[in-house]
Amino acid sequence: MHALRRKGEMEQIVMWIDIQTARPQPMRVSLQQRRRGIFFDCRQHSIDANWYNKHNDFGVQLPPFDYDFNKDLEEMNLPTEYPDRAPEREEDDSEE
Repeated sequence: MHALRRKGEMEQIVMWIDIQTARPQPMRVSLQQRRRGIFFDCRQHSIDANWYNKHNDFGVQLPPFDYDFNKDLEEMNLPTEYPDRAPEREEDDSEE
């Protein structure tokens, strides 16, 4: 289930939509809202890191963080189980 936040007359309304049956536009809005939340978490993380670099008692500067998670996502999609033996190599005829 995915939250879809809408503004009501007096308060925010949260509708829950099923990922399997949700129409494309409400699902897109829900995913955009979640992405915005991730962005604000990254923003606060950056503010905290910058504050630490400016005010820590050790005079150190932590390196900036990379907020591009694409490599992390790719790595998570790699297999977690491996065969007991390496695959057999095909002979290369181009070395003649």
